[in-house]
Amino acid sequence: MVGFETGSFCLFVENGKAHGPVFEFLVADVQRAKAHLLASGVVLEEELGMPRCYLHDPQGVVFNIGQARV
Repeated sequence: MVGFETGSFCLFVENGKAHGPVFEFLVADVQRAKAHLLASGVVLEEELGMPRCYLHDPQGVVFNIGQARV
């Protein structure tokens, strides 16, 4: 896996066909952000064991939301 962090989001590229290139947006509260996104039509793709989850928007773009460092 290769990751690029720019401050407000990260881009990870990993081998495999499941997700391909994925943007990771760092948020203060993953559960609150996830609830807001799901209410807006975003679909949960995969819940990970840490404060992070894969989602995809109505256009099919897969992305993560993860916990921002305080």
